[in-house]
Amino acid sequence: MKFPNTSKFIGSLLILALCSTGLKSQDKFPDGTVIPKWFKENKSTDINKLGKKYIITDFGVKNDSTILQTKQLQNIIDEASKNGGVVIVPKGTFLISSVFF
Repeated sequence: MKFPNTSKFIGSLLILALCSTGLKSQDKFPDGTVIPKWFKENKSTDINKLGKKYIITDFGVKNDSTILQTKQLQNIIDEASKNGGVVIVPKGTFLISSVFF
């Protein structure tokens, strides 16, 4: 006895299996650690409550994609880390390499 919709049924099962595997893997970072609930929350933050504002352009970092400014930005990050506050990157294009938070 032949079932006329067998290939459609098998295809649907395959798609369902692939989709459910993708959903399950979204609960972990690529390194396998579980993504905490707070990380998925998307709500506004009032930066005025986060302490001193370190606006990078106020500290000499220029909106210029041709000047490497990694050291200047890292110094600002280190200062904010030491004294508390928030680093603000205004709209623009800034050339940097690796920085550490």
